[in-house]
Amino acid sequence: MGAGQRRRRAEEAAAAAAASSSASQTGISVFDSSTGESSSATSSPFGSSPVDPSPIGSPSFGLSSPEIPPNNVDELSKVLASTSIDEATNKVPVKPYVFIAIDLEANTHDYTCFANNKTYTRGTPTQIGISILRANGNNAALFAKDPNSPAGTHYRHLKFKEFAKYRTRIGKLKAGEKVDFLYGQTEIVPLARANTLIAKLIEDESKHGQVVLVGHAIQNDQKILGMGGITAFDTLFPQALDTQAIHLPPGSKQGRSLINLVLAYDNTIETGWQHNAGNDAAWTLWIMAKKFPEILALSESGKEMVIDTSKTLRFTPRAQFNDYDYDDMYDL
Repeated sequence: MGAGQRRRRAEEAAAAAAASSSASQTGISVFDSSTGESSSATSSPFGSSPVDPSPIGSPSFGLSSPEIPPNNVDELSKVLASTSIDEATNKVPVKPYVFIAIDLEANTHDYTCFANNKTYTRGTPTQIGISILRANGNNAALFAKDPNSPAGTHYRHLKFKEFAKYRTRIGKLKAGEKVDFLYGQTEIVPLARANTLIAKLIEDESKHGQVVLVGHAIQNDQKILGMGGITAFDTLFPQALDTQAIHLPPGSKQGRSLINLVLAYDNTIETGWQHNAGNDAAWTLWIMAKKFPEILALSESGKEMVIDTSKTLRFTPRAQFNDYDYDDMYDL
C-alpha cells in the first residue's frame, strides 16, 4: 500500500471514530436519572412496617415452568428480545409515574361465612395483590432489568378474613390456596375495610407521581372488585394499563397469559410457579416495566416523555359479569 493510500485510510478511520463518538453522546435513556435518585418506597398504607430494602423472595424464587409449548415461548422471547429496554433512547426525562399493579382471586362458588352468617355470591374477591413501582429516576429501568431490585418497589397481599375457611372446588386452582406470598407478610383484613385501605394507598402514592393502575386482563379484576363493592380504584380504570393488551402481537386478538409472558422474558424459571394474588401482581408489575419504554411518547410541551394514549393500552370492556368463564378470569 502506498503512502497516499495509507494517509487516506487513516483520515477515513479518524472521521468514522469522530462520528461514532458524536452519536454516542446524543442518546440518553428514557429512564433519565435527572428527575431524581433511585429510591425504595417505604410508606405502608396498610399500617405495617416499612419495606425491607431486600424484598422477601423474588420473581425467580421458587417458580416452575408450566406446560406451555416451548416453541411458543421461544417465538415470543425472540419478539420481546428484539425490543430490549436498552434500545429505548431519548433526550428528555420521563414524567414521574407511580404504577400500582393489582391482581385478584375470587370465590368460584357461592360461599357462606359462618362467622357473620353471610353468603357471598361467586365472583366475590377473596384476596388482592398490590405491587407498587415509583417510576422516578432510574427505578423503572433497574426493576425491568432485575426483578429483585428494591428500587421504588413495594408489595402487599391482602386476604379477606371472611374467606379464611373457603376452599375452591376447581382442581387446578386448589394449589394456589396453599402458596406463600414471596414479597412480605400476607395481611388478613375484613372485606369491608378494603376501600379505606386502598384509598389511603392511592392518596399516599399520588404524592410521588401520577398514579397509573396496571393489571393483566384487567377487565376481570374490575369485575371482581365490583362484586366486592370495592370502588377505590374506579377513577383509575379509564387510564389503566393492561399488560395483556400492551403485549398483543400485531394483528392478533388472542392475548398471552401472564405466565407465558414471564417465561418469554426469562425462560430460566424452573422450580415452581407460586400463584396467588400477591405474587401475580408482582409479576404483572414486572412485565409492565419491561414494556414501559415502548408505550412512551414526547409530550406536547416537548419537555418530558409521557404514556402514549394513542397506543392499545387496554381492551374494550367486555360483557357483564354474569356469565364469565373461570378459565378466562384466572388468566394465568
